[in-house]
Amino acid sequence: MELVSAVRTFSPNILSKDIQQSFEWPLDLVAGKTLTVEGTATPKTFGLIDCKAYCEDNVLHIVEWRSLDVIEKLVYATISYVWKGIRQAQVSNSLAVEGAIDSDRVDLGVLRVACKIAAEGGAQYLWLDGICIMHTKKEDKKWQIQRMADVYKVFYLFGAARRDRRLGRGRRHNKLDSAVLDAPRGVTPV
Repeated sequence: MELVSAVRTFSPNILSKDIQQSFEWPLDLVAGKTLTVEGTATPKTFGLIDCKAYCEDNVLHIVEWRSLDVIEKLVYATISYVWKGIRQAQVSNSLAVEGAIDSDRVDLGVLRVACKIAAEGGAQYLWLDGICIMHTKKEDKKWQIQRMADVYKVFYLFGAARRDRRLGRGRRHNKLDSAVLDAPRGVTPV
């Protein structure tokens, strides 16, 4: 298992006192590898994938937010990763996350489609538990899991939009309905 460490960054496009930090991996370096956030990610923060950076800059850019109160004000989508054994992504076009032993690899193409669908629906960020949770730190993983319901409650897109009902405070977005229905296998609306 070849580990690829994240590089700390701070996007000049995102200036906020509510941001803990941000970090990223160039996509050409992660295909076939395992991502690690060891020594980079901050425990007890909420990480979100920047959809524009992924789709336009070919960078997996994670922005860490200090509190749930802050991300409640953001426009973001949520999806869940595919559990181990359900779908096998090709190693050459996917990534694994250090410590996420119960999940399959994340297909880079499927993640791109998820980011595009989110962006087309008006969301700037995507929360994917398989990537946005620190799986190597038991205390932090427990903290994150205890707050997952809250993260899903305040989502903007995906959720249960295609079933024509709301989940928590998630907002239904009509433009997304057909996009979710046409999403490729591996994009799992919650």
